[in-house]
Amino acid sequence: MLFDHNGKLLYTDFSIKETCRYLYSHTFTKNSFVMKDGGIPPKNYNKGIYNPSTFLNDYFANSTDSRTVSNYSIKIYDINLLDYRNFADAKKRKKK
Repeated sequence: MLFDHNGKLLYTDFSIKETCRYLYSHTFTKNSFVMKDGGIPPKNYNKGIYNPSTFLNDYFANSTDSRTVSNYSIKIYDINLLDYRNFADAKKRKKK
């Protein structure tokens, strides 16, 4: 789950890579990344922090202030897929 600095849910997916892709496109077109040390990385298309793979490898779980994003957070929750499927199936049945 992806949240902004106010705790507002922006995106959710089962894949961390897809979440990072969404974050990349969101930050490139809307609000830039802001690092914990106050720095704002330059927007270079598909380079540095604005590359989903680089973000996942170098910025997602980093503990240094210059490489930690302060205005977005990604939280990972364990879910039981069978419970989720039963929940989704129940919602489909209610719609009919």
